[in-house]
Amino acid sequence: MRESRSSIFESADDERYEGLANHSIVDRLDSLSRLVEDFSVSRFRQAAGVVIVSLFGLWGCTRAPSPDGNGATAEKVKALETKMARLEDDFRSASSARDQLSKKLLAAEEGRLALQGQVTRMTQEMKAKDEQLQSRTTERDQVTGQYKSFRDGLKELLAKAEEGKSEGSPTVPAIPTSNIKPELPTVPPLPTVSEPPK
Repeated sequence: MRESRSSIFESADDERYEGLANHSIVDRLDSLSRLVEDFSVSRFRQAAGVVIVSLFGLWGCTRAPSPDGNGATAEKVKALETKMARLEDDFRSASSARDQLSKKLLAAEEGRLALQGQVTRMTQEMKAKDEQLQSRTTERDQVTGQYKSFRDGLKELLAKAEEGKSEGSPTVPAIPTSNIKPELPTVPPLPTVSEPPK
């Protein structure tokens, strides 16, 4: 059945086009104007349908809501305003907290820089103390070496002196060179203190 319909339409179209080819130019223009009119009418119908649907849509949107819907809308608006006010308060508190935290961050950064300067200074002082300790340790070692050599020298001298005693060398007694007593400095007399009146 589909084949018969499609063949009918094809034959009608072919007859139209054949008729156009066989007729004069006036006939061709007449046929062409009829085709344009058919096309224009179908476009007009589509445009009219769109306009009618749009008008019904606008009419439906502009209808006044019922009294119950009006109260619900007012409540929704009030709830949204309350929510917006709460969000604004939250935003203000968050921005003030952000500002405080940024100030604390700056203070902490300054403190960190100050501590870093102290660490650098203390490190330099520690290096200087280490160098001083090294030099003092070197000095101590030198003095200890000198002390040991001095002590060894004294031991040798004492050993030589003991050897000399054992060989029988006479000891010389210490004789004072003068019999005069040295004069002692005179002590000034102490001032007498009078008793204060009572």
